Amino acid sequence: MSVQPRALAPAFVGAYALGGAALFLAVVLGVPGVQLVMAAIGITVVVATTGAGMQLRQVKGRRLLIDTSSASLWFRPRASRGAWMVATAASTLAPVTAMIYGLVKGLPGSSSRSIVIGTSVIAVVGLIALARMLWAARFPEGLGMTELGIHGIRGAGEAHLM
Repeated sequence: MSVQPRALAPAFVGAYALGGAALFLAVVLGVPGVQLVMAAIGITVVVATTGAGMQLRQVKGRRLLIDTSSASLWFRPRASRGAWMVATAASTLAPVTAMIYGLVKGLPGSSSRSIVIGTSVIAVVGLIALARMLWAARFPEGLGMTELGIHGIRGAGEAHLM
């Protein structure tokens, strides 16, 4: 797999600009509930974009990490890769948390239909991503090589190659 970071640079700049725009709106808008939610959305976008960037930095051709504690030859991904994915998925809960806080405190704009629906959709996507990560965590990440062949877990199920 060949990843060209330079080809993706405009997408990352655009994503950071979107996060910056949400943070800008959080500062200039005069509705406290909306300000709080926009700040949380801005933070979510920045964390998700940084997480995606860190994921792409981990993908490098001709680099393998070998787990020396394994009985077989076991290739494993870097631990920071999973941490960034969990942080990205967890950050999607920030907007709905801000909306609920605004509702509890009675902040104007927190009960707006678009705020409630938008933050709820973002939270559902984040919870599905977290659940998928927890489900995939049942098995060790990586790829093993024994005399019986190559086997491993890729998060979606076991893979066996003879």
